Amino acid sequence: MKFDEFEKRIKTSNLQTFSIGKSALGQEILACHIGKSEGKQVLIQAGIHAREYITSLLALVQAERLQGTDLPFGVYFVFCSNPDGVSVVLDGFSTLKEKERVFCVERGFEHKLFKANANLVDLNTNFDALWGQGASNIKTPNFENYIGESPESEVETRNLVNFTKEIRPALTLSYHTKGEVVYFGFDTQSEKSLRRDEILGRKISDALGFPLLRSFSSCGGYKDWAVDKLDIPSFTIEFGKNSLSHPIGEEHLGEIEKNSKNLFEALEFCLEELDKL
Repeated sequence: MKFDEFEKRIKTSNLQTFSIGKSALGQEILACHIGKSEGKQVLIQAGIHAREYITSLLALVQAERLQGTDLPFGVYFVFCSNPDGVSVVLDGFSTLKEKERVFCVERGFEHKLFKANANLVDLNTNFDALWGQGASNIKTPNFENYIGESPESEVETRNLVNFTKEIRPALTLSYHTKGEVVYFGFDTQSEKSLRRDEILGRKISDALGFPLLRSFSSCGGYKDWAVDKLDIPSFTIEFGKNSLSHPIGEEHLGEIEKNSKNLFEALEFCLEELDKL
């Protein structure tokens, strides 16, 4: 698959898409809304790590499946939070500006394993949530784990921050690969907030058949920021078996989507439970 095909599948779907902003190289970050406009909303963001673009296709398939159903709440899907990075994985380093392209080639990076954006920043370490204190964080440009010059230095990060503040979702999900696990929790959470997220996370993990694990030493991610700054119940879902190699190919999309078929029933339960917790 090439990036133009990947992008075309989102743009030519039967969904009413809109943009939450542009990437570092000026590509639109596309989203859609499914379900009720009033009441509680869920935000699902995918494709923030470039080599995990299969999650963008998963979000697209889910949105198409849900369209026209009597969903009792609203869901915002942000299909690909890092389109520049995905274009690198699918088309190679030629999609980058000269400085970053030369940097990657000289260091022998493998474009198919690229996680970062066009500025060689790992967007899921760039949010203002104990920024720079993660166990795997690095402070120089790289294909992964580089935190950027400052929190929210990247336009893609700011787009997600601003959009989240605008819609104020009741719950967020971040789609990643791989390992078939659900992560919850952040170091700054109160015990009450942590307990709330464990209860909700358990319902999500049961629906997926994935274990629920508490996050430790993970900082600067979107989930981390949503919990830390807005106290929104937020979860990272790692789709795809650990035995698969990055990037997970589209031939595995059907199985991954099948594993997620009970997710939205679990989300309905979670939103109802929120009023009690």
